[in-house]
Amino acid sequence: MTTMKQIILSLLLLSTNCIILGQNAEDALRYSIYNNYSTARVTSLGGSFGALGGNIGGVTTNPATLGIYRTDEITVTFSSDNENIESKYLSEPSVNTDRYKFFMQNLSYIKSTPIESDWNRINMSINFNRLRDLDRQIHISGYNEGSSMINDFFLQDAQGTYYEDLNYFNGTASAYWTDLIDLTDDETNDIYFSNLESSNTGQNQELRIEETGYINELGFTCSGAYKDFLFLGLSINLLDIDFSQHKSYTEYNFDEINDLQSFTYNTDLQVNGDGTNFKIGAIIKPTPSIRIGWAYHSKNYLSLYETYTSDMAADFTNFTNIDYFDYNLDGQRDVDEEFYDIQTPIKTISSLAVVFAKKGLISFDYETIDYGTARFEPNTYYSFASDNLDISTFYAKTNNIRVGLEWKLKKLTLRSGYAIYGSPFENKINDASREYMSVGVGFQNEQYFIDIAMIQSIEEEDYILYNNEFATLYNNGTTIMISCNYKF
Repeated sequence: MTTMKQIILSLLLLSTNCIILGQNAEDALRYSIYNNYSTARVTSLGGSFGALGGNIGGVTTNPATLGIYRTDEITVTFSSDNENIESKYLSEPSVNTDRYKFFMQNLSYIKSTPIESDWNRINMSINFNRLRDLDRQIHISGYNEGSSMINDFFLQDAQGTYYEDLNYFNGTASAYWTDLIDLTDDETNDIYFSNLESSNTGQNQELRIEETGYINELGFTCSGAYKDFLFLGLSINLLDIDFSQHKSYTEYNFDEINDLQSFTYNTDLQVNGDGTNFKIGAIIKPTPSIRIGWAYHSKNYLSLYETYTSDMAADFTNFTNIDYFDYNLDGQRDVDEEFYDIQTPIKTISSLAVVFAKKGLISFDYETIDYGTARFEPNTYYSFASDNLDISTFYAKTNNIRVGLEWKLKKLTLRSGYAIYGSPFENKINDASREYMSVGVGFQNEQYFIDIAMIQSIEEEDYILYNNEFATLYNNGTTIMISCNYKF
């Protein structure tokens, strides 16, 4: 690195505060997708509970399900989650990562009040539920013989841009300050070259991602029953969001002889926020055995605070492998702190259930959600017009299907379910569809109920490293849930 560049870098670190807008379409999708979990009974039925009642897990789908209750109840649900993510990159062998987590999935209290009128009762509840667990670990590794992030991303992104205006958010500015790329003449032009001596040099590439967090919902629901024929419900819900992500990307062992031996690019994202939504729903019983339900979920109105930091380190040696240049840009740590608002898509759910003389039931939910309608709200500093255009362009309307089967054998109940969630991406540019296969069992002893569910989830998606370089991720999860209920 030239002496002049070092002087300018020091001045920038001391005197500037770069504003980096880190929000993008990926953020909107992250807070719009939820897992298919609530209580063990509902989850073992594939989540298809929108036309039924008698379990607090149904309230997260349709608040009218609360109206079917005739007793007070306390419920707690615990979840044990095992996840394996297999990554396949280029022609390299697959790389696997495993994760285990134990947490409380659901906690609720229900109060049922009978009324001596055509409105048989008014029920109220407070319900905590984890909408989505955001913990994930990914390891992508492989040898790339024809592409490097230096030449095929940083260099391309820098061309035509004055060095002080290079993008700090995507690493291009850091690539310049660590000499991965440089100006061809002096610092008055905007033409760059790569310090890789061959444009097609092969090298090992490795990406490690560690994500933690959750999306929790605390709901307050009121529901009524009219002549045990019509059930109406309304819930007001508060959301709590916590998410952190660490990415570390490395290239090393270059085939061609280069001064550059390796570089590492790290990013850290921390998001905290809250939000609110409301849900309305209805259920009718045209016959004693048939239940028909419908529910509307409003947009989630989210206010988020995000901190984004990045750093890059590059290791240079001479041809005899004597270390003569080791400039690690640990001090070049770019920080972006932003408040922003997101509105996630609305959701509608149509439900049908058939009950067989209190011996068993079949249930069905049909859910519609248009991920392309999510929006960032403009603020004083940024309109988010391009981000909202990306959301409209790349995300699609999906139809999700859930089915469940339950059969009672005296005090023992057997359950099974299946759910498929369509891909949120337009024109099959990615997959990310999800499947849930579940089984469960329930035990009853007078006022006490214990439900156990086991769920197998499957998801496949492409993860882009840069430009057209991507890995395919195969996500397989096994979740065991236990719910304890006490009716009084």
